[in-house]
Amino acid sequence: MNLRGMDSEDLIKLGEKGLDSLLKFVQTHLISQGSRWMRKKAYAAWRTVQESFTTTLYAIITELLRLQNRQDTLHQAGMLQAIADSIVDITQTDDATVYGLSILPRLNLGSHSSPLDGVILKVLQSKWDRYLLTPKVWAQGHRQRKALHVAGANYSPIESARLLLLTEAVIHGNLPYNPFPFLCRLTDKQKTYRESFIPTGSAWIKELAINEISNWSRISHLCTEFLLQTLTHMQDDPIIFGNRIHTLCLLSSTAETGGKIRDLEGTDVILKLLPRQFPEKRGETTPQKSLTLHKNKLRITLRTLRHLTEPAPLHPARHRSQPAEGIRHFTGMDGR
Repeated sequence: MNLRGMDSEDLIKLGEKGLDSLLKFVQTHLISQGSRWMRKKAYAAWRTVQESFTTTLYAIITELLRLQNRQDTLHQAGMLQAIADSIVDITQTDDATVYGLSILPRLNLGSHSSPLDGVILKVLQSKWDRYLLTPKVWAQGHRQRKALHVAGANYSPIESARLLLLTEAVIHGNLPYNPFPFLCRLTDKQKTYRESFIPTGSAWIKELAINEISNWSRISHLCTEFLLQTLTHMQDDPIIFGNRIHTLCLLSSTAETGGKIRDLEGTDVILKLLPRQFPEKRGETTPQKSLTLHKNKLRITLRTLRHLTEPAPLHPARHRSQPAEGIRHFTGMDGR
């Protein structure tokens, strides 16, 4: 079925029977409800066929949405439920799952409830629980949930809480300095694969912190310790460091969450890393993009230190690791 050359009026020819046939095909062929009765050899062969069918189906849906993005066709509850079941199906390959996740923003119903609500979290949680989550699916889940949020699908309090718990588990389980003995036996390639989960997790924590102040207490409880650890061990990665310091800057601005950073000696940790925010050699030509990135990181780092070191009524100056004047003396500029 080739839809690429069709116009919107051609969709009428598909008709109600065509949509019903498409729905039945998804329900009976692309969702592995009956896979248990298959023999192992037959099931292995079926997976290849299933992947081909699934990616073809998603391509058809993409083209149909291009032709006629109306809520009386593909947005019917039965069709959305079938698509949701297909994406959540854990027997799907990573490529099929990534493709399925990519069409979710196109099927977004905004504030209206839909069978697709929470599908991304279900996919990620299910794969993580079964040790099937890969960096590719993890990154795609984040990318498409961010697109949905931009389109108006806000995070619910329950979804935010579950995403934070999942993100904390994923990052903690893949930290390169994790004390688990088996990590010592991993090859460099395997370690790199595990560490590739961390940038996406860093971005997700930052976005959840920016999105809602009510998330700060939970982020502080779950993430403050390894946020500081990641600053130290992955300080050469500008993306991870930038996301981490941005989150810490937000957390440092309140008495409760800032106090947790101080209790973990976070002020000293950030101060020790401050020299790395300046170029080692002066006079070298620096690309504008890199220069802007360094300036933003330095600005946020100094703001974080200002929050952590300036005296406040609830946090007397005697509890500070360093006075604010120390920052200005160290940098040669006003820390503000």
